[in-house]
Amino acid sequence: MVQLSRLNLYKSMSYMAEIDDVAQGIADVTKELMYDSIHWQIAEYNAEGDNYNELHSHVMHLAITKMYEDINKEKTFSEKIQAQTSQTSTD
Repeated sequence: MVQLSRLNLYKSMSYMAEIDDVAQGIADVTKELMYDSIHWQIAEYNAEGDNYNELHSHVMHLAITKMYEDINKEKTFSEKIQAQTSQTSTD
């Protein structure tokens, strides 16, 4: 459970800016890792030039879409905090 004193920390602008920087760093590294992984996974398709680039982009888009859809099945961090806050205020 998140304590009420910690909720103010989550709402502070500087904290959110730091979290945004962390998320951007993770996104950058993940994108690079995905790029390399896709390159390795599609090597057997013998695509070259524009066909290779199109295949690579398509696979990357599909993978990101699947990750996005999977993540959206769960409640977000903000939604969990709001739910806990609502439960605390009704208790």
